[in-house]
Amino acid sequence: MSLKDAAASAALGWTATASIEPRGAAHTVRVAIADKGGTPVSGLTVSLHLVRPVSTAMDQLLDLKPVGAGVYAADVTLPALGAWELRLEATGGKAPWQSTQRLFVK
Repeated sequence: MSLKDAAASAALGWTATASIEPRGAAHTVRVAIADKGGTPVSGLTVSLHLVRPVSTAMDQLLDLKPVGAGVYAADVTLPALGAWELRLEATGGKAPWQSTQRLFVK
């Protein structure tokens, strides 16, 4: 992403609320994306790069599917519990958008 794209992404003011919840032997990654006013942002193509901070051997790329207004999800089998970094990319809005956050999976 260029500096211009990064500036456009930041100007959107979108926020992401992410969770990774157990689902049988797997987990479900769920991300809710909202605009500056808190309105869900639907109609996006959302991809996720799951990164294990201690080892790149466990990294995974996922395409999240829309499951509700501004909510995107995918099932994933995690090779380990603990700290994970979620690198989100969304397209289909006014500009490409990115967000990074860390979650601890128990």
